[in-house]
Amino acid sequence: MKKVFLIFLFLLIYIPHLHAKYIDIPDISYQRVGDTKTNTVTYIVCAYDTVNTEGCDYTALQYDAQPAIQAALNALPATGGRVHLRAGTYNLQPKSYETDIEITKNNTTLSGEGSATKLFVLDDPNYDITVVIHIKADYVTVKDLWIDGNSNGIYENAEVGIEISYNKKHYTIEGITMSRIGKDGIVSVNGTQYGIVRNNYLYDIYMSWDSDASSCLEPEDGSGDIIYINNIVINCNNSFFPHVHANMPSIQRIIFEGNMLIGGPNGDSSVYLDISENAGTDIHIKNNVFYNSKIFVGANNTGKITGAIISGNTFSFSNPPTEPVIDIRKTGNNSDIQLLIENNTIYGATTTPIKISNVNTTVPFTNLQFINNHIANSSGVAGIYSDVNAPITYSSFTGNIINGDFNYGITIYGQHNEIQNNFIKLTTGIDGVGISASSADYTAINNNQIYGTGEIGLQIIASNSSITDNIIDGNYTYGIRDFEDSNIIARNIINTSTANAAGIRPSITADYNNIFQNTIKVSGTNTTGIMILGGEKNRVKDNVITASTGINIASGSSKTMMERNVFNVTTLFINNGDQSTFLQPTQEYVSEPTSFPYTVGLERIVKVYNGTSAVTVNLPNATGAYIGRMITIKQMGTGGVTIDPYGTQTIEGASTYILTSQNQSITIVGESGGWVIVD
Repeated sequence: MKKVFLIFLFLLIYIPHLHAKYIDIPDISYQRVGDTKTNTVTYIVCAYDTVNTEGCDYTALQYDAQPAIQAALNALPATGGRVHLRAGTYNLQPKSYETDIEITKNNTTLSGEGSATKLFVLDDPNYDITVVIHIKADYVTVKDLWIDGNSNGIYENAEVGIEISYNKKHYTIEGITMSRIGKDGIVSVNGTQYGIVRNNYLYDIYMSWDSDASSCLEPEDGSGDIIYINNIVINCNNSFFPHVHANMPSIQRIIFEGNMLIGGPNGDSSVYLDISENAGTDIHIKNNVFYNSKIFVGANNTGKITGAIISGNTFSFSNPPTEPVIDIRKTGNNSDIQLLIENNTIYGATTTPIKISNVNTTVPFTNLQFINNHIANSSGVAGIYSDVNAPITYSSFTGNIINGDFNYGITIYGQHNEIQNNFIKLTTGIDGVGISASSADYTAINNNQIYGTGEIGLQIIASNSSITDNIIDGNYTYGIRDFEDSNIIARNIINTSTANAAGIRPSITADYNNIFQNTIKVSGTNTTGIMILGGEKNRVKDNVITASTGINIASGSSKTMMERNVFNVTTLFINNGDQSTFLQPTQEYVSEPTSFPYTVGLERIVKVYNGTSAVTVNLPNATGAYIGRMITIKQMGTGGVTIDPYGTQTIEGASTYILTSQNQSITIVGESGGWVIVD
């Protein structure tokens, strides 16, 4: 079963993915970094246990194969050539000097016969091999070998499997099986360029000698134009570790694509992009398969990451990490990260799948793009999360699908952002928030779909923002809540089924908001379509509202303007606001009350379904917009209907008017101090 599972994951690598298109990244051609040049000089090396020794130019000793291999490499002409190791075991004895096998001539190939050609580092209590194969020339290929460092918890034996030395160019590492290396697998050090690292299999590069810094594939300080493709990494501290140390040059144009990374008991096989100074530019992490593994992106001190892409990767877990799956972090006021995260799939995470954070700084992130990611069957604080210490500006959250047990679907802090076309379904319960944007002035939250159960569908603490064309459907206590001044809340569809719920509720001090053309249905007891809790000069226009109470204007509100709203409610309107509140007439509306006493609001026609009971209908205060307003009241039952004016007001001088027969009606018009009968 284990083999079947690994084969399945390997096949996933070849599933086509959409490529990044939002950032203009220079193309890295495979032709630029191609294989070594052809050379006809070849020497054959045989191991002590090689079966076919015919044609061997060099034969390795059983206790140490290094002298024979090195002699063959040294014998090549200055123009290079090929050294081929026949199938067999090549034991390497650690010595006092650091490097074991050195390739020093350009255009050299060192090859073997796959896993049948094994370089095995022997135990030694006094010495380690710092680098098993050290490339110190250009146009070098190392391929089809098995390097077993034999780091075993007692002796380190081998620190690095293969190292490409300073400023070397045009190298290919392929078909290598590498295991039990004490520190690093394949390392490209300062200034190496134009490399291909492909079709390699590395496992158990995790030993405790230097575990925090160990890695399987490592381009560092000044490296560039390197492609890592179709490699398999298992049980490694860091599968891929591109980084820049302090006072070292930038890395640039590095592609990590189509690889499979599997975390194990001693290493989570993470990708760890860490820039401490200068820059990491145009680094692409694309179309990889991560199993029990994750990605960290960090900029420290004055480090900057620009033009980076994390795209088309698949993450799944049987043993989820305790840290975020994609962890983006800045440390220091002068660090910066510009990053595109798109088309990734995260399945089965139990902590926040994508997190943006700051350490020792509150300088905002800019130009982050989170596009078309799919997060499913996961849980944590949020699907995509940044907190108050990690503000985000001029960034986009678009087309993401988030489905899980989260406190927040998306939560961000910061201004000038776009949150649009996302699909969010929460299973959290009463505390969940679909989208939360705080300190989010000049933010557009448009065309999102929010489903499930929670406290708030969409929470935005912002001014001068637009919240338009969203769908909020589920069991939420509030559809849209907490917006501040000068916002546009328009064309949203809110459908929630929770007692004591409200469709739209601004903040207590919200002023100058335009709330128009929303469709609001709030089912349950004691519900409200729109609540105005305070502030002034808010405009409520052309909304369609179904709720217990249509619009509730609380004390402290003033100059609220309402016009052309359509209601299907029990109580049309509650007004405890300042008397300067101005009510524009609504569209003609028919109310059909069945519970009494009933107070007339802004409707034109009141059909009183009172059955056989005698009931009372209260008239509104005949001032302001009600002067000249016509209202028809019709008795639908057989019991009497008493029409009672506001306070001391009258109906043509009478304190009440009584309808006594079924289908009887009266039409009245408001005038100063009361009502007159017109029909």
